[in-house]
Amino acid sequence: MSHFAVLVVTDRKPTQDELSRIMQPYHEYVGRITNPNAKWDWWTVGGRWTGMLSPVYDPEGDPSNTEVCILCGGTGLRNDALGRKARAEDPAYTCNGCGGKKISTKWPTQWKKFDGDQIRRGDLQLEALQTQAERRAATRYDLFTKIVAGRALPDWDTLEAGHGIEKARTIYWESPVMKDLRANKEFAWWERDEFTVDRDAYLLRAREHAISPFAIVKDGKWYEKGKMGWWAVTHGEKEPEVWLAEVAKLVLDMPADHWLTVVDCHI
Repeated sequence: MSHFAVLVVTDRKPTQDELSRIMQPYHEYVGRITNPNAKWDWWTVGGRWTGMLSPVYDPEGDPSNTEVCILCGGTGLRNDALGRKARAEDPAYTCNGCGGKKISTKWPTQWKKFDGDQIRRGDLQLEALQTQAERRAATRYDLFTKIVAGRALPDWDTLEAGHGIEKARTIYWESPVMKDLRANKEFAWWERDEFTVDRDAYLLRAREHAISPFAIVKDGKWYEKGKMGWWAVTHGEKEPEVWLAEVAKLVLDMPADHWLTVVDCHI
């Protein structure tokens, strides 16, 4: 199961019914028959990408999108079997739902609707979004560099070739540098080649991808970076510069009075 960001381009602000009509040709099924053009089985405006077009709104920082942590019951200390086992291994463990803060962020589908997920192209603050992306990238890159501290990362391909997948997985994740990275929630997920470029190139890439959805729907046609499969595994991805050029043509060069709608798609 995968979630991915889609931008729907229209010549006016679409209603929910209009968005449904635009998205319907790409539903998983047509009646009871599997749709050969299927792209989604569920979608919502915003969702995980709420605030994607805003340089100032952070849905996870909005008090409306928080709740008493259900994993620890608002105590800040997870005390079920999993919590006790984790604390036996690491006495500093509190709760993976709230980090000991007693309050956690709601599931994205429960976040309040944000008006900025539907905006006119003329109101898009592109420079501010690029600056924000660059600033976040700098923080992430510097933190990664600090944690790694000059150590070599284990090479997965070499480990797998020499030990087989099961043993390689153990060696990979038990290496001190990977343990240190996994201990920081910022690196719960990252691509193996993400940090293979220098800092300047990393920041430039972040600016270029400040607006880079996985797919765009315009004039009823679906454009995509690649084929999205389960667990965010993609196939046939276009080269980054090719997709960026396509995004620029479809979105950034559109008339100022046209609308952009952020959609969270699931397949």
